[in-house]
Amino acid sequence: MDDDTEDVVDLPEEEKEQDDLLFARISRWIDGQLCSGVVADVCVGGVSGERLYFIQYLDSDVEHLTEQEVREGFVLWATQGSEMDASADPSAKESLSVNDEAIESLSPDEMERDDLLMARVTKKIDGQAFCGTIVDVGVGIKTSERLYLIKYLDGDCEHVTESEARTAIAAWVLPDEDMQVGESGESVVDNATGTSDSHSESMR
Repeated sequence: MDDDTEDVVDLPEEEKEQDDLLFARISRWIDGQLCSGVVADVCVGGVSGERLYFIQYLDSDVEHLTEQEVREGFVLWATQGSEMDASADPSAKESLSVNDEAIESLSPDEMERDDLLMARVTKKIDGQAFCGTIVDVGVGIKTSERLYLIKYLDGDCEHVTESEARTAIAAWVLPDEDMQVGESGESVVDNATGTSDSHSESMR
């Protein structure tokens, strides 16, 4: 968004605190480079009345983005992180896919109404529990089934069905109480021994 096109008006602190995108981390492609930053403030357009988000990038640049732009940036950060070559720009891809199922993103309004978005989850893999957050919701083009993108604490991501997502939400545990962090940063716990280990990438 061009900051020169519209003046912005500050919001009351209580309204800012209720906005789920405040302090969210994002990534955006800018001039062929992937830039990462954080939502540092929330305001509203003085003319449009649209909610706008003030982004502070790691290189100290700043800009205001719309809600849709922030949510797209959050998904990019969640799935790709902040270290990518320009040749890997996901905008060149027609869609995501999982298990040969192409996935389309929901509209911002539909996504916001989904009660599983931003839910915290725990999923057991090979006897170990991995914690994460549902960061995006899409729909399978062939099956029309909703699919949920989980971002795990160790940086891995995967899509799961609604049934799998609800099971993982029900199994969620506090990471600092029930999880251990391995040498490479993975947050894992072996249910039988309590020892830390890395999980198999083949599972996701």
